[in-house]
Amino acid sequence: TALIIFLAIGIVIMLMLFFLAPSLSNLYFREPETLPLIKVVALAFPFGFLFSVVTGTVQAHSKFMTNATLLLSFQILKIVTFIILFLTGMRLISAAIAVTLSYLILSLTSLFVIPQCSHTFNKTLAIQILRFAEPVTITSLAFVILYNTDIFVIGRYIGANGTAIYGAAAMTAR
Repeated sequence: TALIIFLAIGIVIMLMLFFLAPSLSNLYFREPETLPLIKVVALAFPFGFLFSVVTGTVQAHSKFMTNATLLLSFQILKIVTFIILFLTGMRLISAAIAVTLSYLILSLTSLFVIPQCSHTFNKTLAIQILRFAEPVTITSLAFVILYNTDIFVIGRYIGANGTAIYGAAAMTAR
C-alpha cells in the first residue's frame, strides 16, 4: 500500500514538473537551456520515492546491513555515473542524469531485496497511512522548501551555472 501511495505521489510530482518545465525554464530561470535539466530532474521523482519505500521497508525489517549497502551503492553509483557523464562532455545535466539513473537502477534492483510483504492495495489502510503521515509530510515539505529556498532565489538571479556551483558548495557546507 505504501509503495503504491509513494509511487503515485512521485508520478504526480514528475508530471507536474514535466508540464511546468517550459514555464520554469523560460519565465523563472530565464534560461531555455535549463529545460532538459528540469525534465531529467522530474524523471527522478518516482524512482526516488520508490527507493525511499524500499530502504524504509528494509530498515523496518531490521536489515540494517542491507540498508547500508543500498545507500552506499546509491552514492557510489551516483558519483561514478556523474564522473563518466561529465568526462564525456555532459556538463551541467550530468549530475541530474546521474541521480536519475542511480535511483532508477537501484530502485528496480532493490525490489528483489524487500522482505516478503503484501502486494495488494488496501484502500482503508492507505487512508490510515495518509492521515497518520499528514503532519510529518507537511513538516517535511516545509523543511525541504526552507532548506532549498536559497538555491531557488539564487537561480532566479544568477542563472543555472552559478546556481549549480552555489548548490554544490551549499550542500558541502551543510
